[in-house]
Amino acid sequence: MSELDPGLSGGPYVPATQTSRLAVFSFFSSLLCLPGISGLLGVLLGALALRQINSTNTITGSNLALTGILGGLMNLVVWGGVAQHYAEVQKHIDEPTSAFMAAYLKSEADGEAAAAPGLRPLMRHGEGELIRKALLERFGGFKELGPRSKFDYKFDIKGEHISTTYAIVFNNGAPCTGRFEYATNEKELRVVGFEFTSPVLRDLTINNQNGLHGKSTPDVGDFSEPSSNDAASRLKSFK
Repeated sequence: MSELDPGLSGGPYVPATQTSRLAVFSFFSSLLCLPGISGLLGVLLGALALRQINSTNTITGSNLALTGILGGLMNLVVWGGVAQHYAEVQKHIDEPTSAFMAAYLKSEADGEAAAAPGLRPLMRHGEGELIRKALLERFGGFKELGPRSKFDYKFDIKGEHISTTYAIVFNNGAPCTGRFEYATNEKELRVVGFEFTSPVLRDLTINNQNGLHGKSTPDVGDFSEPSSNDAASRLKSFK
């Protein structure tokens, strides 16, 4: 018998095995940085892989599947924390912005104290005290923050990057948009950069440079006049 078929004399038959593809997909899914999605895929695919592996003796990869499940759970925990922090920042970001504006319009020193260390004006060619005086002369005092039109939050290996855009309400009613950047200082969110844009600032020059990119026509409305109309309706054309 062994001469006719030598293969039959070599002991019991051992079926070929292969690694579960679901386990492989689970492992690599858990390593991806797709908020929520990659973690969920890692857990679900890992669970399916274990079920597949336990139902047959020809498929292996249980350790890989378990790693994918644990990695997926960690992924969900991390991104869940980021999402919670995002919601907290979005909810409370008005407070440090309003506090900075009130302090900055009082004095540059007060503004720097209310801001994060390293405050830098984003207005091109601008200087902090010159900008502050220009705001007071052309708008009057700060009244309140208007509606927030934009909120950007990004998180990467360098940390978090936060910026917002608000309509700024001044005492004389002139329209103005403020863009702010933030940094966390002593566990508190503070302004670290700012930029103001308004038609009534377009002719402003600081250090012989136009800091707000544009020229205005001379027929700017008087925003101190009482009116039932929106302040922007009293503007003329600008270019």
